[in-house]
Amino acid sequence: MPTFATSVYVEAPPPVVYTALTDIERWKEWMPGLVAIERLTPGPFGAGTEFRETRRLRGKEASEHFRVTRADQNSRIDLTVDGSKGTSGRGEYVFTYELVPDRGGTNLELTGDIRMPGIWRLFAGMMVGSFRKACHTDLEALKAHLESPWPAGGSR
Repeated sequence: MPTFATSVYVEAPPPVVYTALTDIERWKEWMPGLVAIERLTPGPFGAGTEFRETRRLRGKEASEHFRVTRADQNSRIDLTVDGSKGTSGRGEYVFTYELVPDRGGTNLELTGDIRMPGIWRLFAGMMVGSFRKACHTDLEALKAHLESPWPAGGSR
């Protein structure tokens, strides 16, 4: 199972970073290429929450079905993507976000596992670099959003 890891330091405490990661309705404010986000389950964000994310990648729209498998307040979020319910059509992707307090801010660490069946497992190894790069771009975008000056009267 191919895995990857990436991280950024965010000049914001873990509760602020956690709120930004779990407020999926506001992802469009910072996530590159996000076209739409659709919550599929009612209630607050937590284990069991499901949503569909649609992004524009290389000029085409792609949708993936996410399920939150773990949500530890201000410290960890685990997401699983069921490739059979999305554009990719196969496999499973598991993402773990860990929020580690450091110097008044947060080290936001992301690990990912790409789980593909059969022959597709060979291609998964070739996809690791592009997945890591895309995920790092998302982390950098979140960092820039959280570290930018707040608009007058605004909130995050």
